[in-house]
Amino acid sequence: MATMNLVGSASGDDGWCEDNGGATGFFPTEATNELVGVHAGQNGAVGIWKRFVHADILLLRNATINSAIFKPMSLGQTGSPITRVYAENAANPSAPSTSADYRSRALTSAFTAVSAASPSSGVRWSIDVTSVIQELVADFPTTIEKIQMLWKNNGSAGSFTFYHIDSYDSAPGDAAQLDIDYTPAGGVAVARRRR
Repeated sequence: MATMNLVGSASGDDGWCEDNGGATGFFPTEATNELVGVHAGQNGAVGIWKRFVHADILLLRNATINSAIFKPMSLGQTGSPITRVYAENAANPSAPSTSADYRSRALTSAFTAVSAASPSSGVRWSIDVTSVIQELVADFPTTIEKIQMLWKNNGSAGSFTFYHIDSYDSAPGDAAQLDIDYTPAGGVAVARRRR
């Protein structure tokens, strides 16, 4: 088994926006905190994206994913959000350029439901996305080269109910992480670390 520790990419690959059809609220370079849930000031639902761009991702081609843990940095929460974490169902996803672009992205059928209390501010989440990453590898076994996680609202109640997530632009050291344990094609395991 090999280990890959990915760190979220720079400004523009790490942002948030409204997620339910309105025209306002697109923040690809937010230097404070990102929101996942419902925010009335942004036309309702809000969601984030975290894009991972590393050459080592090519090592996942035809691999078996043993575990994959998505680790964004928590800044706490407001209310009790109900959300889901997907990946964009694409081999080489680009960062969204508008809210409409974000909403139009194809999602993996696999997702991880997240509605638990967030970690304390300054502590990373550990969200199991093994099935999500395995679906990407299965759908793009010879072409996968980038991974874009999409964390979306899924029925949060109220007008201001969301998780607060730190961003690369706020603190580069707080960029999201994605830890993947995998068995390479052919079963030859060499640990690769990108942190």
